[in-house]
Amino acid sequence: MINKMNKKHPLTLKPYLINAFYNWCIDMGYTPMLKIHKYSKNKIPEYLAKTEELNFNIHPDAVRNFIFSKNKIEFEAMFGNDPHFVSLDYNSISKIFNRETNDYLDFEISSEVIEQEKKPKFTIIKNED
Repeated sequence: MINKMNKKHPLTLKPYLINAFYNWCIDMGYTPMLKIHKYSKNKIPEYLAKTEELNFNIHPDAVRNFIFSKNKIEFEAMFGNDPHFVSLDYNSISKIFNRETNDYLDFEISSEVIEQEKKPKFTIIKNED
């Protein structure tokens, strides 16, 4: 049973499921997409960071230097006419789907991501006296 993982091994299946779905999309000629929640550990273009949820096209034709690592997905992509480095923590990924048929895998968002969203946001103002 997938939900009953041994607590001694904190390894999650999420990266492996995302990787498998991604490879299936590519094999089928589909466009793999990721839906993510805003999260401080993600590195995305600043103007996109204001949005709570984002979709990213991760097809090989849309990204370069794509890497599935243990804790995150990294790639370079064009936004407008500018190249940007993107790093997405697996904890923030809520869905992987394909654009053509909308087949998908849903994931629970990490409690760490949800708690971050609940924290009050402060702006530090420097006194110029």
